[in-house]
Amino acid sequence: MGRAVVLAAGRGTRMRAESPGSHLDEAQRSAAEKGLKGMIPFHGQPYLSYVLSALADAGVTEVCLIVAPDPDPIREHYAALHTDRLGIRFAVQPSPRGTA
Repeated sequence: MGRAVVLAAGRGTRMRAESPGSHLDEAQRSAAEKGLKGMIPFHGQPYLSYVLSALADAGVTEVCLIVAPDPDPIREHYAALHTDRLGIRFAVQPSPRGTA
């Protein structure tokens, strides 16, 4: 049994601007402008889902997502999601201060 912590409460400020040679579609731009980097869709799935799937593939069975205070779309999405391979729990970070 493996455990992991995923920081998902950030503001996503670097993801709000397009980089040269990249293009955000409307759904990606909308999520980025709201600061929801984990919810930016790629091929129909939130970016964070790819991270969680990779953790499950690596043998992780429990994940704690660090999320923003209510209301939080990331917590709402993953609390409603049924997963067979991964138990998802949440911890609230009252103020997004980054990883430092």
